[in-house]
Amino acid sequence: MGRPKQAEVEDKLLKLLAARSTPLRTSDAYRLLADECGLSAAERDARLEGTKESAWHNRVRWAKNALDKAGWADSIDDAL
Repeated sequence: MGRPKQAEVEDKLLKLLAARSTPLRTSDAYRLLADECGLSAAERDARLEGTKESAWHNRVRWAKNALDKAGWADSIDDAL
């Protein structure tokens, strides 16, 4: 399937946050969004080229950053 595009991750993250009444832990956000997107274990574990950084975590952090800038991500752990 491949990693979803940034806008899709932002949309799914916003919906996930809106459905919650408590803050979301970073590790839970990565897992729940990966489940929602149907990512395989290999897609979840893929690294950015030339780094040790998780490509999936990077994508989710960029989504959170975009939502932060728009003022919509107040209920997610700042460590994300």
